[in-house]
Amino acid sequence: MDDKTHLLLKANKYRKFARWIGDRETVQRILSLADELKERARAMVRPHEDKIRKRAREIWEENGRPAGRDEEFWLQAERELQEAGVKEVPDDI
Repeated sequence: MDDKTHLLLKANKYRKFARWIGDRETVQRILSLADELKERARAMVRPHEDKIRKRAREIWEENGRPAGRDEEFWLQAERELQEAGVKEVPDDI
C-alpha cells in the first residue's frame, strides 16, 4: 500500500471513529486531523507545478505561441499530467 492510500484510509477511519465520540471538542480534533491527512494525500498526488509549467510551455509552443491562451494551456497541461499519473483524490474521501 502506498503512502497516499494509507493516509486516505487513516483519515476515513478517523472520520468513522468520530461518530462514536460524544465529546464535541474531541470530535472536532479528530475531524481536523482527518482533514489534515486528506490534504497531505492530495499534495502527494498533484503534479508538481514545475512539471505543469514545462508542459504548458510545450503546448504553447506547439500551438504557435499565441497570446492570451496561457490559462487554457496551463489547464490542459495539468489535466494531461493528472491523467498520466495518479488521479487527484476525490472530495468525498
